[in-house]
Amino acid sequence: MTENGGNRGIMMTSLGNGGHRNSYGALKEETMAESEENPINAQRQVLLKGAKARLIFALSLCTLIVIAEIIGSILSGSLAIMSDAGHLLTDIVTYIISLTSIWLAKKPPSKNFTYGLLRAEVVGALFSIILSVCLAVVLTYFAALRIAHRDFEIDGKVMLIISVINFLGNIIQIFQLQFGFCCCASLCGEEEEGLLPSGHGHSHGGGHGHSHGSLFGGGSKDNEVNDHMNVRAACLHIIGDSLFGFGLMVGALIIYFKPEYKILDPILTIIFGILVLLTLLGLFRECIHILMAGTPRGLEYDEIKQRLVEIDGVEGVHSLRMWSLTSDVHLICAHLVSARFYDGRPIDAPKILLDARHILETHFGVVHSTIQIETVEDGVEFLCARTTGPK
Repeated sequence: MTENGGNRGIMMTSLGNGGHRNSYGALKEETMAESEENPINAQRQVLLKGAKARLIFALSLCTLIVIAEIIGSILSGSLAIMSDAGHLLTDIVTYIISLTSIWLAKKPPSKNFTYGLLRAEVVGALFSIILSVCLAVVLTYFAALRIAHRDFEIDGKVMLIISVINFLGNIIQIFQLQFGFCCCASLCGEEEEGLLPSGHGHSHGGGHGHSHGSLFGGGSKDNEVNDHMNVRAACLHIIGDSLFGFGLMVGALIIYFKPEYKILDPILTIIFGILVLLTLLGLFRECIHILMAGTPRGLEYDEIKQRLVEIDGVEGVHSLRMWSLTSDVHLICAHLVSARFYDGRPIDAPKILLDARHILETHFGVVHSTIQIETVEDGVEFLCARTTGPK
């Protein structure tokens, strides 16, 4: 009771000072306004909106190519074309998962999912990778059987026509996904405005204060629209398919002019199946990094800790934690240790909270943060020592 009462006395003194109250009130109003019209929030809305348009376009084009390849594979007898159709079928599933995860990401937090369903993006990307691995194993098995028995025939002309159509379609998809070209942007429409709610922050004073920023829109300040994880997953799929498509086109030319080299068909199936898996390795690592609550890419632990220590009245920082919900939504929590007085005046805990949040948001692009303030005399740091952070 003595400690809690003392803490309340400190806060009443801080807020009872007219100058402190005015500066705190002005800073709070400014911070609230910045959060409600935060450019990072707006950027994430545009990011998801653009990602949806690009994925819809890619899904439509990919479906048409798959239909053509399945027909072409049956007519030509080419396993390589069928394997490419299989890769594209995986891409179609990827697009559907990606679009579903974008839709789920719009859902607000609930009692069961207090952060919302933002991680559906990561789960969707990981599922797509697993599906690609399974498909590559199956196709490699059938290609090996063809190499062993060689009892197959290839129609080089049909194979060549289909491979050219496939390659051109993949090139269009790469440009559309990577650079945002989309002839169906109207599919997103204006109804997508406000895709994610602009969050607002609030602070709680007290000896052990907390400051909560906005979850939605929290992300690295350096993120660009084409960094959305599911768009990147789609790009990696299509790049792999384009490499396969180019090799398929070259192989089709050889088989067309030299039918005796039909063994190239299963060989290409194996080689480019491996290449597709290699292109997904980096994305797989990133998915695992996020799911394991690793430090977000682009955020330096020591730098953030140093910036927080430099806040007036802060004597130390501990229990600093950083993790990501998805590729562009990062979170931070930390305990700030302060004395009861700074420059002869009582510590202004609400101002420390707002200063900390302002630093995290403007310098590091992290909008969602939870900050706890402790005073040296409280002895709370002893309790926090039971869950030690990085040294």
